[in-house]
Amino acid sequence: LKDSYEEAKRLLGENRDVMDKIAEFLIQKETITGKEFMKIFREVKGIPEPEEGEEKKERAAEKKEETETEKVLHWVSDDLTEAGGKKP
Repeated sequence: LKDSYEEAKRLLGENRDVMDKIAEFLIQKETITGKEFMKIFREVKGIPEPEEGEEKKERAAEKKEETETEKVLHWVSDDLTEAGGKKP
C-alpha cells in the first residue's frame, strides 16, 4: 500500500501541469468527462488525437485511467482527513 501511495504521489508530481489544467477546467465546469480529461491531457503533453480506428482502444484506456484516478483521489482524500483537513 505504501509503495502504491508513493507511486501515486510521483505520478501526480510528474503530471502537475496536467493537473493544473484539469483544475482550471473543473473550476469553470465543475465536472469533467473522460473524453474531456483525455483531450486536456493530450494537449498539455503534446500527444496527437487518436485516429478513428483507435477510438475503441482509447475508451478502454480512459476507463482504466478513470479507475486509477479514482484510486489516487481516494488516497489524497484519506491523507487530507488524517492531516485534519476536510475531504474534497
